[in-house]
Amino acid sequence: MVEPLWEAFASPGPIYVHADFGPWALPVEGGDILELDWHEDDFAIEPADLVAQIPASCPLEVVGASLAEVGLALPYGPMIGLPAPGESAAWSVAVAIGLDLPHRLESRYGSWRTWILGARLMLADGTIAKSGSKVVKSVAGYDVHKLVVGARGCLGVLLDVTVRVWPLAAIDLPDPSPSSPSRAGSVWVQRTLATDFARAIESAGNRLLLADREGATLWADVAPGDSLPRYAHDFLIRSGCGADNLQVVDPVQVRLLRRAKDLLDPEHRLNRGCLGVV
Repeated sequence: MVEPLWEAFASPGPIYVHADFGPWALPVEGGDILELDWHEDDFAIEPADLVAQIPASCPLEVVGASLAEVGLALPYGPMIGLPAPGESAAWSVAVAIGLDLPHRLESRYGSWRTWILGARLMLADGTIAKSGSKVVKSVAGYDVHKLVVGARGCLGVLLDVTVRVWPLAAIDLPDPSPSSPSRAGSVWVQRTLATDFARAIESAGNRLLLADREGATLWADVAPGDSLPRYAHDFLIRSGCGADNLQVVDPVQVRLLRRAKDLLDPEHRLNRGCLGVV
């Protein structure tokens, strides 16, 4: 059932935010699915300040094209024609932020957590909250917007974000890799310590799709039910595996995630259980 934003929040039932996570989706309880619109008037690009305000429901490919028209870019692969396996330019900004997958330019330019300067989001009771500012250096309040990065829509409905951007000509792109197909049946994304990365690549063997040596991150085609070796302090996220797509097991992380959920969505209406621990 698809509902406009205002109708969904008028009901006390659960709400499924940004359902289009594709093979990266985690099991969630049923409920209304929000339908969020975007308009060109919602864009506010300030080239002189290298800042842009963009609607969260807009596809990445549209955002990338809009920024490129004024010689700017966000150094995120799907926006500039450099996707890693499992990434898609058809994602909305909100989906990309909600997933926060490792990407090929992360070691050079960072990712959503460092790019986002501010945001507007709607909480589960319909309250619209603002966080951050429109300047790169600011001490205006808490960075609540950083909580939604990687949260898969379980804390609030992201309406728009203000991000820092780069001159397109200044972005140093890596060489394209001939071993990285545009898609794979099940994508295993693993980041290790630099000291373990060579062993991780060797273990992936012919299943290796892409290796980012600067970021010690690899992408491999690993079928559900199969796995590659794990290493101390590594990070793993995979597609097509349901509840095993993302496992949060560290007790400190679990406690913080549950605390954030209780504060921002005390009735647990938004994507309940989407992180497996809330």
